[in-house]
Amino acid sequence: MECDSSCVNFGFLNVRCLFCHIDKVRIFVSCSNLDVFCVVETWLTSKINDQSIALNGFNVLRNDGTHKRGGGVCIYYKKCYKLKLVDSSNYNKTEVLMAEMKVSSMTILIVENQTIHQLQ
Repeated sequence: MECDSSCVNFGFLNVRCLFCHIDKVRIFVSCSNLDVFCVVETWLTSKINDQSIALNGFNVLRNDGTHKRGGGVCIYYKKCYKLKLVDSSNYNKTEVLMAEMKVSSMTILIVENQTIHQLQ
């Protein structure tokens, strides 16, 4: 797998249960030319391991939801890139996942957040 440092392709998806839709996500990513893929509303918990949501050729960073249902964010990135985790926290109902990516002479800061809204 080659990494083209002159062009990095990003994707974003609100998946509403990554584990439930992982096969569709795998097909989508395999048909896309994505280098970094950000996902919100993963609905993941510590009971679901990284292998269960693995994408071929990608590493994953994740911040699981802290509520009973909903929330959660993750960043998939091609294994040929290096990402440095900057922050993985929960601030007042906002889940944050921040990573730094160096490409050529540039530094890209990837910030993903998910605000949790209480459903009535």
